[in-house]
Amino acid sequence: MLQLEPYKSKSSRVTCPACGHLHAFARYVDESGEHIAPEVGRCNRESKCGYHLTPKEYFDARSSFTWTPRPARTKTKQRQQPKPATLGEIPMQYLEQSLANVERNAFVKFLLSRYDRANVMDVCERYCVGDYKGLTVFWFIDQCGRINTAQMIRYNAGTGKRIKTDGVYAKDWMHAVLKRQGILPEDFDYRRGYFGEHLLTDNSSIIGIVEAQKTAVISSLELPEYVWLACFGKANLTVEKLSRYAQQRIILFPDTDGFKAWSKVATEARVQGLDVHVSDLLETELTAEQKANGWDLADYLLPLEPITAPIEVVATAPQPLVMPGIAPMTTKLTNHLATIFAGNCKRCGDYFQADGSCNLCRQPYPF
Repeated sequence: MLQLEPYKSKSSRVTCPACGHLHAFARYVDESGEHIAPEVGRCNRESKCGYHLTPKEYFDARSSFTWTPRPARTKTKQRQQPKPATLGEIPMQYLEQSLANVERNAFVKFLLSRYDRANVMDVCERYCVGDYKGLTVFWFIDQCGRINTAQMIRYNAGTGKRIKTDGVYAKDWMHAVLKRQGILPEDFDYRRGYFGEHLLTDNSSIIGIVEAQKTAVISSLELPEYVWLACFGKANLTVEKLSRYAQQRIILFPDTDGFKAWSKVATEARVQGLDVHVSDLLETELTAEQKANGWDLADYLLPLEPITAPIEVVATAPQPLVMPGIAPMTTKLTNHLATIFAGNCKRCGDYFQADGSCNLCRQPYPF
C-alpha cells in the first residue's frame, strides 16, 4: 500500500519542491518503505503552498510506465516485523514545570496587553498554556485527563504573531523533545486529539472548533459561551474525529482559506447524524484584503490597540500630622467688618473670652 511517510523525526520531512520550505514535505513510500520519487508527496503548508502530488497522478503522467511493487527480499532469516508504537502519556511533572512563571512567556505577555489580567490568567490556567525556553506550550490533554503531547511555538510579544528562524516557524513537539533527551522511548506514540478536549466535562456545552491553538485561546476570551477546541490543521478536521462529540452541538469557524473544505466535512458529518454547522462570519465580514492575508477568527476578534497600562499606586507610610502655625491676619477689612471684629482676636478672628484671652489661639486646631 502506498502512503505518506509517517513522521519519525525532522529528517523524515524534506524541502518542498514547490515552495522551498525546509522540513515541510512528506514523501510517499511503498510497502518496503522506499520513496516513490523525490517530488511525490504533500507539503504541510496547506494554506501558503498546497502542493500535493499523489502516486496516481505521478504514474498517470507517465503513461508508458507501469508501477509494480518491488519484490520482497528473500533472506534466510524471516524479517522481524516492527513493534507497534506504544501509546503513552507525558508525565505530569513536565506540564507542571511549564506552568511556572508563565507570565514571562511572550504569547501570554501579548494577551495581557490586550485583555484583563484576571481573565487572561484564568483562560491560560484552564487551557494549561505553559512555557518552555521561551516557546509557548499548548498541551494536548484528552477527555480522560491523559497528557498526550504538547506543541510548542515561539511568538512575538508585541504582535502575537509566530516567529520565523531561517525562514521556518520556530516550533517543536514535547514528545519529540523528551525522546531526544532519552526520557521517552523511541517507540512512544500519542493519541491524536484536539487541543482543549479536557474542558468537555458534559454534553450541554456548545463546541467551537478553529484551526490554531492560539485562536482557541483568544476566542475563549472573547466568546466564553463556547468551549473552544483547535484541530491544528485544516486536514485534521474529519468526520471520524468529530464523531467523538456526537452528543453535542458543534460550530466550525474555518480560516478564510478553509471555508469550502470544512463545509464539505460538515455536510458529511450531518449525513451521519452529527449536529455540525459552519460559521460564515469571516466569509461575510472580512474584506478581500483581509481574506488575502489569511485572517482567522483571532485576527477578527482581537482588539486593535493594546489596553491602557494601569496606573501603579505606590503605597507610602503615613506622614505625621503637622499642626500649622496661625499667621497674623493680613486681610484689609471694610469698616463694617472692622466693627464686627473689633472685639475679636487680631490673629485668628475668634471671640475673646471673659478673661480677655483668645481660646482658639491658646488651643489651636489644624486648619
